[in-house]
Amino acid sequence: METTWDMVSDCKLLCSLGSGRVWYHGGNIFFQKKETDKMVRTHRLPASWRKRLMMKCRALERMLRLEPRLALPLDDTSFLLSYQGNIFWMDVTGACRLEHVYRADMNNPLSFCRCGQRVLYGEYFGNGNQEEVCIYERGKLGNWEKRYVFPSGAILHIHQIVYDKFRNCFWILTGDADHQSGVWMADDSFLHVTPLFLGKQMYRSCFLMPMEQGVAYATDTPLEPNGIYFAREHDGVWSEPKLVYDMPGPCIYGRSFSDGTYVMATSVEPDASLPSYRYRLTKRLGKGVMDRYTHVIRGNLETGFEEIARFEKDRFRMLLFQFGNLQFPETGEEREVLCTGQSLKKIDGKTIRITRN
Repeated sequence: METTWDMVSDCKLLCSLGSGRVWYHGGNIFFQKKETDKMVRTHRLPASWRKRLMMKCRALERMLRLEPRLALPLDDTSFLLSYQGNIFWMDVTGACRLEHVYRADMNNPLSFCRCGQRVLYGEYFGNGNQEEVCIYERGKLGNWEKRYVFPSGAILHIHQIVYDKFRNCFWILTGDADHQSGVWMADDSFLHVTPLFLGKQMYRSCFLMPMEQGVAYATDTPLEPNGIYFAREHDGVWSEPKLVYDMPGPCIYGRSFSDGTYVMATSVEPDASLPSYRYRLTKRLGKGVMDRYTHVIRGNLETGFEEIARFEKDRFRMLLFQFGNLQFPETGEEREVLCTGQSLKKIDGKTIRITRN
């Protein structure tokens, strides 16, 4: 099948609601009703005049991490927005309230986890002091409470939490050093949390795909070659993960579709083995990053995985101005892939549509 892509908007698509789409650009949130091209500003994000001025310059916005990373639709008109160390509840009418403040040195999680009406996130921060790392769950009244705590030194941070409908459990993906990198299984109440695979870069992941016969996950390491691995379950016994697809780089973002397929993107990252001062400014790729392209991969175990598109990293430094990547907002579209470019030539901060013809 032929794959094509086209530009949808100069704005970042945050999520789709039943009544339309939510966008971000230049410090503002916009709402676009279904069947119309007109975007209406609904929120002006809280920021000092200095930050607001910097948001108008894309390079500064990237360097200072000023844009919202992710949003999660709640119903036809409201959504959660993660922005500058906070979670806000917002409505397309313009209503807004601060729901939750992350720990002092955390800006955003990598993703939210949804399970029915339940919403959770795992703490994602530098954690240079090897502090405890927590999982939080949203209550019915919008309050957030600790659901589970990893003790000090156990992990660096949490990459993703995924609900598995086949086993009624949660998967927790952690990183980054070998002893911290793992795939953990938690029961529905988080009373029992155990590592299924732990202690290697091949267990370091940000995107896991629950399946009836087992789980597949894409690795996220700049230090070694990356791939999609599959572990099979039989009568409660799990096999060692086996490589099913070679990836040309680490994977941070992906999403699932109702047809049982998945889409993910590889990231363009610097060599993490360098000293910190060189790591910030180097142009040298990590050993697990094969080239300066973000590769879009789609498929599943039955049909196989294949690359459907690729986009070149721009000229800015990888860590200082963010990795080359694509983010996949939560939308209802199934035939087409809507995604926003990050640090990529021609599509940085813009939303594109990838279509299989």
